[in-house]
Amino acid sequence: DVVIGISTSGRSPNVLRAMEYANQHGGVSIGITGQGGQALKAVASLTLVIGSTSVQRIEDVAGVAAHLACLHTRARIASLAPTALSA
Repeated sequence: DVVIGISTSGRSPNVLRAMEYANQHGGVSIGITGQGGQALKAVASLTLVIGSTSVQRIEDVAGVAAHLACLHTRARIASLAPTALSA
C-alpha cells in the first residue's frame, strides 16, 4: 500500500502520524511538502520537496504531483494485471 501525505509546512501532526503508520505497517510513505518541510522529509520513505515557501505555489504543485502519481500507479497496475491473472 502507498500513503501520500501532503503538508505545505511539513509539520502537520495528522500527516506525520499517517506516514509513521504506513512505515510501521509495511506501506510506502510518500511526502509532498514545501521548502522547510524537514519533519515530513524525515519520516516519509520518499519526499518531493517543492522549493517554495508560498502556500499557493506548494498546493498547486502538490496537486499536479499527486495527480501524476495516481496516473502512474493506475498505468502500472493495468500493465501488471495480465501477469497477475496468469500466475
